[in-house]
Amino acid sequence: MNNATYDCLDETQIPGLTTLKISNFTDDSEDNDGLSIPGIKSFSFVCIGCDMFESWITDIIVQHSDSLEHLCLGAEASAYKFYATSDQHIHRNIDNILDEMLEHLDEITEAHSETEGTDTHLLALTMLEFKGINVSKLIKPGFHLQNWRYLKSLTLESCYGLEQVFSFLVDEKNEQGLSLRSDLRLHSFHLRHESCSQQFKVQLLDFLSSISGLVDLSILLETNDQQQGFQKVLETHGRSLKTLVWDERTRMRDDYISQEGYKLPSYQQLDSIAKYCPNLVELGVLLEWRALVGPSGYRQRCICNALWSMKSLRTLNIRNMPLVDPTAPGLLLKELQAGFANRILNMLDVRNDYLAHRPAGALTLKTLAIGSLFYRDIHDRFSCERDEHPALYVYLRLQIFQIDYWYQIGGQRKALATLIESGSYEKTEAAGRDVTVFKPYWLA
Repeated sequence: MNNATYDCLDETQIPGLTTLKISNFTDDSEDNDGLSIPGIKSFSFVCIGCDMFESWITDIIVQHSDSLEHLCLGAEASAYKFYATSDQHIHRNIDNILDEMLEHLDEITEAHSETEGTDTHLLALTMLEFKGINVSKLIKPGFHLQNWRYLKSLTLESCYGLEQVFSFLVDEKNEQGLSLRSDLRLHSFHLRHESCSQQFKVQLLDFLSSISGLVDLSILLETNDQQQGFQKVLETHGRSLKTLVWDERTRMRDDYISQEGYKLPSYQQLDSIAKYCPNLVELGVLLEWRALVGPSGYRQRCICNALWSMKSLRTLNIRNMPLVDPTAPGLLLKELQAGFANRILNMLDVRNDYLAHRPAGALTLKTLAIGSLFYRDIHDRFSCERDEHPALYVYLRLQIFQIDYWYQIGGQRKALATLIESGSYEKTEAAGRDVTVFKPYWLA
């Protein structure tokens, strides 16, 4: 998007426009004023740092404060570059622009607070997302931007300054006497964090334990520390959870050659999910492929028993992929994907009468997915052509399969997995299937 497009959008006044998402902006003329289109409910600007600060960004937020329900601010492309290069200049540039933006917002919110009273806030958002920015500048004591009691969904992806944020969110009272924890009524919480320390994980678990009633929870952590506190989270939120994604790894996907890059959950953790999450509909986890596709044994039975116990489960996303030869032909890799999916269904059919005589409430998966989405799956889908092994990149992408029961093969009732789509969930969503579990993605 550039200034000419912006001016055209402002002049045409598109009737019924409620969502405005800007993922790239090129400044090529003088400053703009905020859009005068009324009724915008969702505003997303994820290209902070692409150019110098423009006051119209904050003007849009202010002018639509009465109608805004969803706000997303971030520097996603910059976060992707920082993850690949660790160039500290990227963060400094984002911080400088964010400081200018917040200085402008501070003036407005302080004036609003003085006019309306100290208990009023500029925004009453139900959904708030931050991506790749220093969130300690936004979620802090005395910042009157958001009335937290209205917030239902909070997303923090590849942000920094989270240690201060969690400390503020967990405290009953901060130094200014403000109580935030009692105001939070979150239904959905999404976090992606790279290079997290042991202290960070402790703060995260403290935060998750300080709130209750989450319906949708996704946690993506890149860490070398051992998994801990998982059961405590399930004990707190398990009964209300409908969607759960928990994915821990030690390195980016390009280093997939080593299975050690995955932080596989223990069988006790799978049992805990089955025990504490009776209403779970969507589940995204890592599983041990040697147990999934290998000969029947103790480890395979543990996985089966846990999945059989999840009687409400309709969508299962195994977020890690089996290891393969990176030089394998593309056709072979494509065949492997469907083969893996059907092998999992066969594994779940260990009980011979499972499909033919399913007891009431038995596991009836409708959707099975293997792998997970990544940044360029969403923003640069054709970049695989530049890979050294493009067929391998396609193989590693998210694969979504529809499961059909009672499919007649040789007169026997079987379950069959049919590929719906690869590297996206758009068709799956259009078909009316649950897709919340597929949305959390890694940068690389």
